[in-house]
Amino acid sequence: MKRPGGSLAAFLSAALSLVSLGLGLAILSAVRGADPGDLAAGETMRALGQHIPLLLTAEAVKAALALSGALAMLSLRKRLTEAQSPLRVWSTTGVGLAGSGLLLASAAAGAQAAFEPAMADVLAKAAVQFGALSVVATGLWALLSGVMLLGDPFRARALGLIGVGLGVASAPMPFFPIAGMAVFVFSLAWWILLGLRLRDPR
Repeated sequence: MKRPGGSLAAFLSAALSLVSLGLGLAILSAVRGADPGDLAAGETMRALGQHIPLLLTAEAVKAALALSGALAMLSLRKRLTEAQSPLRVWSTTGVGLAGSGLLLASAAAGAQAAFEPAMADVLAKAAVQFGALSVVATGLWALLSGVMLLGDPFRARALGLIGVGLGVASAPMPFFPIAGMAVFVFSLAWWILLGLRLRDPR
């Protein structure tokens, strides 16, 4: 059975991931060009004061990604329930939705940092931590979903392997941020293949 809404949500998640990466690189560029004195003093948000619109755009994209991801997760849940234990599928979906919630929390903290100068750096750090936890939770959802998809009757073994790879790549993110590029590549492939599979009526 086709699930066009979930398919569109998955494709949107892929597109938003690309936009988020571009905005993240732009923000890193802005950090490098910021006042070294402010950065040395830990005043990152003050140093980036003139780039607040860019920061807010990045947080808005992050929030949109959390919502589109949640819609795709719920659509995949309906598809998996056709061949898997409902309890197992709901538990897996719950992990994914927790990841979306953490991503929304990250976006909220990051946006609030732009309007709370006194708490800006604390909020910015919280946004990073929430974001890292979101990556781990979403990766765990993809891994658990991937394991189920490996034996799924609608022929999604490639998607299942990508899900397992995403889960493995996401696990060390809080400790080794350099893993972020691998997570991005796996995430992009995951959302695109998920969108294609949710359009498949088989």
